Amino acid sequence: MGIIKKIKLPVFVLIFIVSSSLYSQYKRTYPDDIRFLGKYSSKIGSGTLQEIFHKHNIAKKNNLLKGPDMIDVFIYFDSEPDNSQIHKLQILGVECFTESWTPPIFPNHPLGFMLARVPVSSFQNVLDQAFIRRVDTAKRMSAPLNNTAASAVNASDLWSEGLTGSGIKLAILDSGLDTDPSNPDLPSSFEKMDYSQYPTLDSDVENHVTGHGTHVTGTVLGRGIYSSSNTGNGGGAFKGMAPDADLVFLKI
Repeated sequence: MGIIKKIKLPVFVLIFIVSSSLYSQYKRTYPDDIRFLGKYSSKIGSGTLQEIFHKHNIAKKNNLLKGPDMIDVFIYFDSEPDNSQIHKLQILGVECFTESWTPPIFPNHPLGFMLARVPVSSFQNVLDQAFIRRVDTAKRMSAPLNNTAASAVNASDLWSEGLTGSGIKLAILDSGLDTDPSNPDLPSSFEKMDYSQYPTLDSDVENHVTGHGTHVTGTVLGRGIYSSSNTGNGGGAFKGMAPDADLVFLKI
């Protein structure tokens, strides 16, 4: 029993020294930006943003090559930002893509958002703006998967029975559609209308900010002509679920 008591103190001292060493190393490795991120944690919607900001500070404080100057983000608001709010962001060096504004949809999506490009050096000042509710990264790793998606839902079983969407007209309401230059993966002709500035209407459905509407349209009824010889990702064309359907596209 006496021997056990004698060993306890050195073991405790050893554990304390190791713990203190690890804590000191943690403090050296993760500087003040960790406390900053904690302060704004409710406004930062992505671990990717935290990583970018952390790397930028590490590089800056160690006089290394600087990290990224600008980051592409989604900025979330309660309602569409007015001119004065946009101006405040522009003063901070933020490039706001106001055409990308997407309004809130209640009750599931109570915040609206727009795409923006934010200087990393101004990130904290941007988060300090009371009218900004949340910021999330606009960077996403993606790969074309429509060939495997069709296989996963056994779409080919229906295609083989002639159920390809032929004679069916499908309406897609989305951000816009890239039609120039002409795209053989889209129907050769289709009805289209821009409702994004309602009640002003026109037939220009292009959107040079986001390709979301084009992606959705391809998923629904893309012809798969461009990718007919695809051998990657398991092979097979990236065509839509109803590749022979007609299209009505409404930009909103």
